[in-house]
Amino acid sequence: MPTVTLRTVLGQWLPGWRVKRLKIDAQGADLAVLTGAGSELNRVDEVSMETLNDDCDGMYDGQPNCSTVVATMSRLGYLTRKNCSDPKTWQSRQGLQRPGCEHDFLFYRPDRRPPDLAEDRSTRKSLRGRRST
Repeated sequence: MPTVTLRTVLGQWLPGWRVKRLKIDAQGADLAVLTGAGSELNRVDEVSMETLNDDCDGMYDGQPNCSTVVATMSRLGYLTRKNCSDPKTWQSRQGLQRPGCEHDFLFYRPDRRPPDLAEDRSTRKSLRGRRST
């Protein structure tokens, strides 16, 4: 099957375009796909990708755990509001462990407008019930 790198997509297919949000789902290779973008990654404001709970075995060979993903994303200039060691991160909306121990994390560049609070599920719940004054 033919493939193309993210560097090619950003650099040749979308030259000069700023990317608001990039969603990656590459069966455990999400971080490798992202780092392959090289300097083109500077034009991406937000990245959404699955992360693997540090306490679980990966589903795919070489799949990095949450702490590795968060540390690498930090080196690339991205932050997240989620915490790998917080058990609430790994619960579904019903409070049950997620099958496969994976969860979507949203990473953003702090030098750009952070994601809307309403888009972050972990924050959305805490905003319910607040009254505007």
